[in-house]
Amino acid sequence: MSKIVTDDIERTGEYCQFIEKLNEFHRSKGTTLLSEPVLGGKKIDLHKLYNVVIAAGGFNEVTKKRSWKQIGNGFDFPATCTNSAYILKGVYIRNL
Repeated sequence: MSKIVTDDIERTGEYCQFIEKLNEFHRSKGTTLLSEPVLGGKKIDLHKLYNVVIAAGGFNEVTKKRSWKQIGNGFDFPATCTNSAYILKGVYIRNL
């Protein structure tokens, strides 16, 4: 039985440019970008995640204030996804 994955990502020109630059960065570092990781049955929009974290003061500020749960609230993960803050932080570290 396969899990259903919803895809709410708006692939605008800005989104595509962001992902391409991110791919270039990962290639230059010899790492692999997982451009659409899944959490709680939803694809995570890395562009949105990046912008939300930057608006909240950046990675260090969000981590210092332990605000990853608030960051995740904007993604409407299901209530059963109780570790979304931890997963989002890891996704940010690995990909952004």
